[in-house]
Amino acid sequence: MCLNGMKFDLTAFFGKKENVYLVLALSFGLIMAVFNPPFDGVPDEHAHYWKSWAVAEGNWHCTDQDAIPQTAFDLPSQIKPVKYPGVEGGEKFVVAGLAQRLKAVDTGGNVVIKGSVCTVLPFGYLPQAIGLDLGRLFHLSPLADFYLARILNLLAAVFVTYLAIRIVPFGKVLLMLVGLLPMTIQQFASLGYDALHISLIMLFIAYVLRLANDKKEIRKKEIVILALLSIVALNVKPGYFPVAAIVFLLPSAKFSDKRKYWATVAGVASLNIVAFMLIRVFLNGGEGVVNGVNPNDQLLFVAAHPLHFLFVMLDTIYGRLSFLVESFLFKPGWLKQSMPFYYYFLVIVGMVLLTRNDDDAGAEVSLTNRQRFILLGTFLASFCLVYLSMYLVWTKVGADKISGVQGRYLLGIFPLLLFTFYKSKFNLRFDFIRKHHNMAFTFFAILTFFLALRTMYGMYYDKSLKTQSVYIQYLESER
Repeated sequence: MCLNGMKFDLTAFFGKKENVYLVLALSFGLIMAVFNPPFDGVPDEHAHYWKSWAVAEGNWHCTDQDAIPQTAFDLPSQIKPVKYPGVEGGEKFVVAGLAQRLKAVDTGGNVVIKGSVCTVLPFGYLPQAIGLDLGRLFHLSPLADFYLARILNLLAAVFVTYLAIRIVPFGKVLLMLVGLLPMTIQQFASLGYDALHISLIMLFIAYVLRLANDKKEIRKKEIVILALLSIVALNVKPGYFPVAAIVFLLPSAKFSDKRKYWATVAGVASLNIVAFMLIRVFLNGGEGVVNGVNPNDQLLFVAAHPLHFLFVMLDTIYGRLSFLVESFLFKPGWLKQSMPFYYYFLVIVGMVLLTRNDDDAGAEVSLTNRQRFILLGTFLASFCLVYLSMYLVWTKVGADKISGVQGRYLLGIFPLLLFTFYKSKFNLRFDFIRKHHNMAFTFFAILTFFLALRTMYGMYYDKSLKTQSVYIQYLESER
């Protein structure tokens, strides 16, 4: 192929995994951005839409006086599925209605919304805000602004993921697979902050692996980039600061002395903990203290009953495992409908086969056992913190189930788990188990009895607090 006298080698272009990802992600992403219905196709997109407008209007911190265009405030209520005559299956979106909205005119005027999505940094809404500002500049309709904002968010997230795949020294296929999951592309092509949250975490992971694998000594420039990238990537969405622990993948030999090594790794990890705490203090929108949900009381409850929380987390995972997997791979809309079982089976089998049969273009996978344990430990810590966060801000105090956890919350950190086992010497004989057989047997017994007791508890005992209180009253009356 020739472009203006210059030869373009398609084979060489598509021989690079990052280029394959770029073409596929943009193609599927643009289709998703337009095809996925507004507001009904992505959870809470109306709130993200209002937040994007607030950022576009310069309201970077939620106040009681945040104002957005009246037409933007009204749009989510105007774009709804309706019962369409002659069409079975309930309410549907009418394409003609969407086309009509694309021609609508902004009537002007603002309305106060008193803040939306107040506990997150505005950085995660910059691409969307730019899209809305561009739409306003060209006098587009509110719905056209919406689609343009989706596309700008998609472009930003895909480019960041492309950069991550390009710089990671090995395991490019792992980032490609996560970056091309239908659920990931849905979030990229939406107005939510998940787009930059997922893509920037993958970029941070890729950069740390690059520094750890590079033969050269780590310089001040790389340390500054590492610190800044961690602060931005791990705080687009609150609660992912444990991912900063992967800086311990960096070998101390890459630094001029031990003091510089410890100052760097401990400094980056501590910096993200402090950033998380400051963000929670300054961006506390007061959400949560409603209907029995109180983060402070819940935290005190967890501190007093840590084993109870551990049981609740394991019980929630066990009871909601299918939902967790589905909402990780792809569960469309507001997570009420599932894809057929064979779909999830094919996706999982395909990911395994593509990972196990990737030659990685001859790249050397130089992960030591220590580094693999760091990756696994970081994933598990981040995984547990996701559940703890939702227990604090989305669940009634002392509840026996954790509400609100979705598989898409794990998309950004999932590469940590994949890299843990990537190109490892996988077989069913483990020296560790042979050497610690009694300990392994004990763990197996605990796990199997936990599952058995959990089932028996559900079969034989009433978990209703109301019923328990009535029973206590009955016992007291019998005395």
